[in-house]
Amino acid sequence: MIICPSCKHEELEGRIFCSNCGASLMQRVQTAIEETETRVIIVELLDVNRSVKLSGKEKFVLGRSVPSQPESVLDLDFRQYNGFEYGVSRKHAMLRLIDQGIQLIDLNSSNRTYIDGEEIYPWNEYDVDGNSVIRLGKLRIRVSLED
Repeated sequence: MIICPSCKHEELEGRIFCSNCGASLMQRVQTAIEETETRVIIVELLDVNRSVKLSGKEKFVLGRSVPSQPESVLDLDFRQYNGFEYGVSRKHAMLRLIDQGIQLIDLNSSNRTYIDGEEIYPWNEYDVDGNSVIRLGKLRIRVSLED
């Protein structure tokens, strides 16, 4: 729900004007978009000693592309980091920015996803922070928000 800044009337997400007083609701939407675009997720690949930055979106799909299917839509492709050998699925998991930080969602991967050694259930949302070690198959990563 969106709360009108003028009259405090509740509106459905996606509305442009308040149905009660006619005030513009676009400033709130634009602010939310700007906040999402400026937040940066740092993904540390612990097994290959690399870091990758993700930004400009709310959701990021992690996986491994296949040469025969180059049209795969991935925000972070682990193919260049030996993703196949580590057991990373083509569409393995998703990172999602939320107000409180970052959520991890397993996309029903073949070799599963783990947080601090505990297997997580596909399609469920799990909060993660810079202290959590995430395993995509056998590939260990850590995610955090850039300061």
